[in-house]
Amino acid sequence: MALGALLYLILRPMYCDYTDRARLAEIIVLSSSAKDEVAQALLAAPGKPVSLNAEQFLPAVMKIHSSSGDLIELAYRNITSKGEIQIFSPQLGVMLVLTPHLAGKEVSWTCWGSPTSNVPAMCRGEQLSAAP
Repeated sequence: MALGALLYLILRPMYCDYTDRARLAEIIVLSSSAKDEVAQALLAAPGKPVSLNAEQFLPAVMKIHSSSGDLIELAYRNITSKGEIQIFSPQLGVMLVLTPHLAGKEVSWTCWGSPTSNVPAMCRGEQLSAAP
């Protein structure tokens, strides 16, 4: 019994960190419509400011497809004039920034988050995807 309690105390924080990172990864996937709109705006008018309302593409509450059907609040959603998508979830305590990079006729994305210990591996400066 004591061994079970000890394992629980050691492993529970790791499990919670893992599930939070999985939820954040799903938020990134669910933000694909915002990424598509930003990519289209950048490709249509390279060098011009992006003028999009994040609330059209990112709801205030996202339902995460997990066994519990978690609802994650997005208290702050913004698309900057450079096309950066900024998302903050107080529930998870994390700020995510998806940054577009225009190269010719392709838009690639990088992701950054803070605190870095809570973000998925894909948000530690690696390239996310390219849109034609």
